[in-house]
Amino acid sequence: MSVPAEATYADGSTGTLTIQLTGWIPGPAYGETEAVRTSRIHTRTGPLGTTAAIFHQVGELDPAKERSAITLTAPSGTARAHVFALSLERND
Repeated sequence: MSVPAEATYADGSTGTLTIQLTGWIPGPAYGETEAVRTSRIHTRTGPLGTTAAIFHQVGELDPAKERSAITLTAPSGTARAHVFALSLERND
């Protein structure tokens, strides 16, 4: 699934990037790493013994500019993106 994102910089300019998200159950599909893997998931009808994961992904923004906001756009279709954490750090 692709999630369009817009970075707003401190100077008022913006930049875009697309975040590719892998579903819970398959392995990483877009160069992510696994942050957490579990041996079961919880469904509306109770626990299900299948593995699932939350993934970690790195996106590139303009390193010369200070970021002030990230806006994620809902993906199209019926899929729902789940973002559990987002951190901004410099790679100096």
